[in-house]
Amino acid sequence: MGKVGLIYRILPEGVEIDLDRIAEEVEGCLPEGGEILKKEIKPFAFGLKSLEVHLTLDDRQGGADSLEAALKKIEGVQSVELLHMSLI
Repeated sequence: MGKVGLIYRILPEGVEIDLDRIAEEVEGCLPEGGEILKKEIKPFAFGLKSLEVHLTLDDRQGGADSLEAALKKIEGVQSVELLHMSLI
């Protein structure tokens, strides 16, 4: 089984949401074999910041979809956008 590299942009519900807390919770959402390579807080728009997460997962059917659904359930997350996906 191979690996897939993913980059997600996670937007909070507002500027008062702690992105460091959300970054910690992302680690708890990873399935077995998943690994976070990089977490970065970036300016987005009008004072709002986003969390960009680079990670790898085992290349299996539905792995990215189930992860995305779990990320959307984190308290304070407004949206999750897949920016990039590639086989490693």
